[in-house]
Amino acid sequence: MFVEYPKQLYRASYEDTAVVNDADQEAGARADGFEMFSEIYEREGQFPAPAKAKRGRKASATDAGAEDATAAVDAVEVAQ
Repeated sequence: MFVEYPKQLYRASYEDTAVVNDADQEAGARADGFEMFSEIYEREGQFPAPAKAKRGRKASATDAGAEDATAAVDAVEVAQ
């Protein structure tokens, strides 16, 4: 079941918001410059704030040791 209200509208930033509970309140908020993020995205081509990049896993001490050992083996093979 689709429920349209309450709906949060935005203007200029995440902090500048208006929550509307019916079509009359929405019309008033839109007259004051509030709109939905999807409308901002369509107009500007990007969301107001970029998403943070996903974090990768941290390299452990054993990973560093394995890389050092591999480098040492490669150096010995090149020397021969």
